[in-house]
Amino acid sequence: MSATRDAGYALGFDLSTQSLSVIVLNSVCEVVLEYSLNFDRDLPNYQTKGGAHAGQNGRFTSPALMFVEALEKVFEYLKEKIPLDQIRCISGSAQQHGSIYWKQGAREILHNLNPKSSLVQQLQSAFSRKDCPIWMDASTGKQCNYLENVLGGAENVAEMTGSRIYARYTAAQIRKIYEEEPQIYENTEHISLISSGMASLLLGDYAPEDVADAAGTGLFQLQSDPPKWWELAIQETAPQLKHKLVSEPVYSYLPLGKIHAYFAERFGLDKEHCWILPWSGDNPNSAAGLLLQAERDLAVSLGTSDTAFAITKQIKPRIEAHVYRSPMEPLEFIPLVCYSNGSLTREAIKDMDSAEPRTWELFTDSLRQTPPGNNGILGFYYRVAEILPRADPCNPTFFNMDMQLVQNVDYHTKVRAIVEGRCLAIKIHMDRFQVKYDRVWATGGASENEEILQILADVLQAPVHRVLYHNSASLGAAYRAWHGKDYADNRFTLQNFHDFIKSRQQLSSKTVPSNRKLVWYPNPQASQVYSKMFPIYEALEKRFEAH
Repeated sequence: MSATRDAGYALGFDLSTQSLSVIVLNSVCEVVLEYSLNFDRDLPNYQTKGGAHAGQNGRFTSPALMFVEALEKVFEYLKEKIPLDQIRCISGSAQQHGSIYWKQGAREILHNLNPKSSLVQQLQSAFSRKDCPIWMDASTGKQCNYLENVLGGAENVAEMTGSRIYARYTAAQIRKIYEEEPQIYENTEHISLISSGMASLLLGDYAPEDVADAAGTGLFQLQSDPPKWWELAIQETAPQLKHKLVSEPVYSYLPLGKIHAYFAERFGLDKEHCWILPWSGDNPNSAAGLLLQAERDLAVSLGTSDTAFAITKQIKPRIEAHVYRSPMEPLEFIPLVCYSNGSLTREAIKDMDSAEPRTWELFTDSLRQTPPGNNGILGFYYRVAEILPRADPCNPTFFNMDMQLVQNVDYHTKVRAIVEGRCLAIKIHMDRFQVKYDRVWATGGASENEEILQILADVLQAPVHRVLYHNSASLGAAYRAWHGKDYADNRFTLQNFHDFIKSRQQLSSKTVPSNRKLVWYPNPQASQVYSKMFPIYEALEKRFEAH
């Protein structure tokens, strides 16, 4: 089918910690509709806070049935807004690392969904564990240590899987359930990631993991082609795990099948013409939504946590960061660094030494008043335990270029030191991956601050574009849905992802916005200042690493 405005629609979902969002794209990649269901507000019966339940010892979970009910409610909304029989393909994004535990017999329930009853009613008994461990969970330190030891150490695990085993990683979560809830593990027929679990609902059968989200489990051979689980990790994590995973991961563009008859009969989708594509993780989908190109782009997200990621054709994993597979091209990779001290830490610095909250205008003015390099003052502040470096919480701490502690630092200098420190860290840590880029895309709440973006441009010595469209994960899922459908329609001939999306957008009669606005170019003089700071900051950072 040629791409025209009347050639149907793609759905791109995004199941985040707090909500389930959806975007509808027509066949020339114009946004037709967006909608978001908030778990706390719209599904209060699950009594979540921020979409999750906090347990003891760092345990964080979300109810599996909440995800099920959210999907059904979003389809109820869409049914009133668009002709669902015109949906041609569906994919999705989900919070990474979290896992869903399907009870013995659940597959039969999925196969035989009855359109006269709701999904929630029919899946009440489908889960061996009603609550899904999610990415916020920090309760598996014992299991992380065990797995790294039996798998040859953190370096070997990172080399094989793309990352060491973190507390939120699926392997550690599965191991914990096997050790502490053996009856639940025994009664589990299948373990899904949250992403593949959502795809399973649409298929009416267990969906495989895609390569990008599988790379966040600690169980996947990062550079395998065709994709494969790491047999040793599977064996050491828990008995019979290979059988509970059902199949090897698949490439992200591989169509899984047509939508289940349940959705056709209950909501009016076309079961003959609506493809289901693998769902993937939120960071990989964001890379797709931003249309990041290998060896050219760096994305920086400045939110509750800060992340930086890029696309590379070759990779050597490191234990202090993460590497995922790209959901766009089969043999490309996404190196990603993540910092837990993001916007809340910047807010704490803003209000430092004051009984009352200060304004963001004062914070911004502090950045404006201080020069690049901050007169040689560097700062560290880990309000909460930091991921990179692995560091315990610490109070704001400042040093001079001789690496000596500085006690009396004025407010403006403190503000710039912490902002500059994050930018220095991103540069240092991405350089360790030998990532090449000549432009930066900035997103997240703090990307609204123009002075922060100027500092980012100066430190990275690359022009910074501010992303104006913030739902990049659901947009990436919708792009991927169209791309995968094209793969099926063209007898499984794969087009380059970027070329395909660009060709669709060129058919639009609208001026297709790039969704990006070039905001600042780097100041060349700043390069000399920061080049002297990089080794000093890197050496100081090592002092904060927890041992």
